[in-house]
Amino acid sequence: FYAAVVYLPLADVMSFYMAGPIYVAALSHLLLGEKVGWRRWMAILVGFCGVLIMLKPSSAAFSLSSTFALAGSISFAFAIILNRRLRGTSDTSLVTWQTIGTLLVGGFLTIGNWQTPSSLDFGAMLLLGIVSCGAHLMITRALKLAPASTLAPLHY
Repeated sequence: FYAAVVYLPLADVMSFYMAGPIYVAALSHLLLGEKVGWRRWMAILVGFCGVLIMLKPSSAAFSLSSTFALAGSISFAFAIILNRRLRGTSDTSLVTWQTIGTLLVGGFLTIGNWQTPSSLDFGAMLLLGIVSCGAHLMITRALKLAPASTLAPLHY
């Protein structure tokens, strides 16, 4: 997702990102067997149309670079579905493994391009980590309490 921001206008990248709830609803039906009624589909489609009207994506959204944004959106949907599938696992365990996975991938991507962060950058990253951890805990809890297709429209 973030790689797409380098190549595409932000409005185009966000249009792809905001398609995530559509993928969540479709995948929750196919992979989790959740019932997705017409009202939920309408809520998702109305939300997505509103995002498209607001962002006004350009023709650049339909380029090879857009595959980064599309892959990010679909990855988001699979992450939500996987969290829902693992709802019997403790919240802290799920968030811990997500964090470890993110750190490993992020660390791998810095090989050959490492820059030592300043004190301000380090503080900002620490704050981002704390807020992200809290957000992941809340998302994980929500996915235990409600079907993914119910929560998908709330993404907007």
